Amino acid sequence: GLIPPSPQEYQIEGLNLLRLLVHNRIAEFHTELELLPASALENPCIKHALELKQSFMDGFYNRVL
Repeated sequence: GLIPPSPQEYQIEGLNLLRLLVHNRIAEFHTELELLPASALENPCIKHALELKQSFMDGFYNRVL
């Protein structure tokens, strides 16, 4: 049988996205995002990583701190 999805799946994925950001691995960050279903982008853990990335890209470093 199939293993059911973990209830912590998006928490773990969000942490992985943050790890990629911290190490400036932006291409891998986007690759990971593409692997997620569209509905995952509304998850708070994923959304937080996306917002931080956008703040970095826009130069709003005070939002990151």
